[in-house]
Amino acid sequence: MELDTLILSDSNLARIDPFFASIRQGYSKKVTLIFTSGKSDPRWTGSTADGVTLPKLVRVDDEAKTCSGTSLIDLLKLLGTSYNPPQVTGKRVIPGNHQPNYFRLLVAEVIVHEIAHTCQGWQIGNNFEAYSREEKLTSAERQKDCREMFPNGSNCVFSKNMLEGGAYDFDGRWSKAHRAEVHAGKFDFMLPMTVMRGLFPNMKNVYR
Repeated sequence: MELDTLILSDSNLARIDPFFASIRQGYSKKVTLIFTSGKSDPRWTGSTADGVTLPKLVRVDDEAKTCSGTSLIDLLKLLGTSYNPPQVTGKRVIPGNHQPNYFRLLVAEVIVHEIAHTCQGWQIGNNFEAYSREEKLTSAERQKDCREMFPNGSNCVFSKNMLEGGAYDFDGRWSKAHRAEVHAGKFDFMLPMTVMRGLFPNMKNVYR
């Protein structure tokens, strides 16, 4: 089920990271983020990931000088990841609890990851759908070959999906650099804050 949709413009992308705005300079850019509760939306196409960028909707129009992209983000899955389960210490049971700040960080990280994929598409151009499909297939073959050659998993770094590897590297470095700012609310403009506040109805002044 779709919970919310946000559209990020050039200025929004520049606020998140200057790199995003540097791609295809002179082109107007727009990223559409669709936040869902679970994966009933058919556009997930069986993915179990926290987020997914839709390659066929990552477009570059050289005549109009525009770039666009669309990503899905599963808030329900991220909410589950941020939940701290009950813990048993001796005869004492410590109740589980939600962690709103951790949840906000997770959502921000996934958004940055998916924007990184969109930027990959803008760099590659309108054959990004075919390119990403081919990389997915060939990386699976590389991993299979690597497991056969190196059963312990060593020396397999180049067998991984290069698009995913690049996006994970980017969002990891971004999170490390901006984690405190995310917790301080600096990047709330790129988050579905109304929906996120509603997920913690019993927590007074959450994200205020």
